[in-house]
Amino acid sequence: MRPVFLLSLVLFWIAPLSARNLETYQPAEVVLGQPGFTTKAASSSATGLTFPIAIAIDPTTGKVFVSTGESVVRYGSATSLASGSAAEAILGQDDFNSSESGTGANRFGGSVYGICVDRFGRLWVADRTNHRVLRFDNASNLASGAGADRVLGQINFFTNASAFSATAMNSPRSVSMDPSGTLWVADSGNHRVLGFRNAAGLGSGSAADIVLGQTTFNAQSSGLSQSKFNNPSGVFADSEGDLWVSDSDNRRVLRFASVTSYAANTTGPNATAVIGQVNFTTSTPGLSANLIGFHYPVALDNKGNLFVPAITHSRVLVFPDASSILSGGTASVVLGQPDFATSAALNPPTARSLAAPTGVAFDAEWNAWVTDSSNSRVLRFRTIFNTAKLSAKPAKSSVSPGATKKIRFLAQNTTTIAGDYLFSSKVKKGGGFKVKFSFSGKNVTAAVKKGTALSRIPAGRKAILTATVRAGSAGKLKLPVTVTPSNNPGEKASAKATVKVAVP
Repeated sequence: MRPVFLLSLVLFWIAPLSARNLETYQPAEVVLGQPGFTTKAASSSATGLTFPIAIAIDPTTGKVFVSTGESVVRYGSATSLASGSAAEAILGQDDFNSSESGTGANRFGGSVYGICVDRFGRLWVADRTNHRVLRFDNASNLASGAGADRVLGQINFFTNASAFSATAMNSPRSVSMDPSGTLWVADSGNHRVLGFRNAAGLGSGSAADIVLGQTTFNAQSSGLSQSKFNNPSGVFADSEGDLWVSDSDNRRVLRFASVTSYAANTTGPNATAVIGQVNFTTSTPGLSANLIGFHYPVALDNKGNLFVPAITHSRVLVFPDASSILSGGTASVVLGQPDFATSAALNPPTARSLAAPTGVAFDAEWNAWVTDSSNSRVLRFRTIFNTAKLSAKPAKSSVSPGATKKIRFLAQNTTTIAGDYLFSSKVKKGGGFKVKFSFSGKNVTAAVKKGTALSRIPAGRKAILTATVRAGSAGKLKLPVTVTPSNNPGEKASAKATVKVAVP
C-alpha cells in the first residue's frame, strides 16, 4: 500500500492587530458645524461654525471646546457627538445669535485663537486682539455668556494695550499647560513664548517667570536660530514635560526638552530639536513629507506622533516617534490630501479633504479632531484598529506522495480603511518537503518573494496567502505564518500549520 501523507493543522491565535493608526487620506467619520461633509457655509448658530481656529477637549468631562473668532463654543462629550450635533453653550457671547467683541470678563476682542483645558477643567483662552489670556474655571459647566475668573497680560479685564514685558503680551495665539502647572503662551507679536509657573494660583496681571526666544523680558526681536522665533503661532506641552513650539514664519517646529524643570527667571534657552527643517538655521519652503510650511499649533498623541496642521497646504502631517527626531524628520501620514505632493482645497469639500486646518486635539480614545477653518467645520478622524483575522484552511487533509497540497492562510481587513500588511513565514522543514508561497485577493496588490508578501488590503476585504506544500518522503513540517501591519511591527497575529506524514 502506498503511504498516505496526513496534514493536521494546529491553529494558535495570538492577539489581533490592535495598534491605533491613522491612514493617509482617510475619511473623517464625524463633522461639526455642517449638516454633512459636502457643505461649507459659515453660520452663527448652535449647529453652525464660522472659521473655527482651535479645539480643546476637557479631560475631566470629555466636552469639546472650539474657538471661532469672537467666541468659544462648547459641545457635549466627544464620545457622544454625531455629525451635525448642536453646541450646548457659548462663551464670549450671550447666545448663539450674537456677534459682539470688546473687553470685559465676558467678551473677546474678535480674534480668539488658541485654547486649552487643563487637567482640572479650567479653560484658558488666548484673546489675541485684546493682548491677553483669560481663565474660565469649571468651564464644562458654565452657562452661555459667563465671565472669566482671571486675566494675564493685562492688569484688569478692561485694558487691552500691547507691550513687551513680563506682565504684557502682544497678539498671543496659543496656550498650553504642562504637567507641572506652568502655562505656556505663544506671544507671537513679541516673537517669544512665555511661561507662567503655578498659573492656576496666579492673580490677574501676574508676571511670567520664563521667556523663550528672547534673552530678557524686555526684548522682542525675531530671528532664525536655535533660540529665536519668528511669529510663533503655537505651543504644546506634552505629558513627558517637553514643549513643542510652532515657529510658523520659520516654517518649523522646535522642541524644548524637560521644560518642567525650568526655574524662575529662565530666559532664552536653546531648543533641543527641530522638525520641518534640516537644521536650526534654515527656513526652506516647500511641499513634501519633510517640509511643513506655515502652520498652526501642533499636538502630540499618546503614541508620540506629532500632528502638524499646515494651513497653506490644506493638510495635517503626522510625524511618527517625534521625540526621537533631532533635525528634519519625515511625515508618515497626511490627512486632507491623497499624497505628500498635493495641496488642493476641494470645493465642495469631502469627508477626506481639508482647507486651511488650524488645530488638532485628541479625545479619550485618541481620535484626532481637526478644525477645518476655511470649510467652517470640525472633523473627527477615528484612530484605526488595524485588525486582521488570520486563519488557515483546510484544518485537516491528506496527500499522496509526490502530490501537492495547498494551505490557504486567510487574513481579513476588518477596518473601514485599506491597510498595509506584511506576511512572513519561517518554515522549519522536515524530510522531502518543498514550500512555495503565492498571494491573491480581490483588489489586493502584492509581491511575494522568498516566503514574504507585502500587500495593501482594501477595507473589509480578504487576502489569501497560499502555501503549496509538496512532500516526497516521510517527515514533519512546521509552517507558521505571521501577519504584521507594516507601520506597526510590534503588533502581530499568527497561525501555525503542522504537516505530518503517516505511513499506514
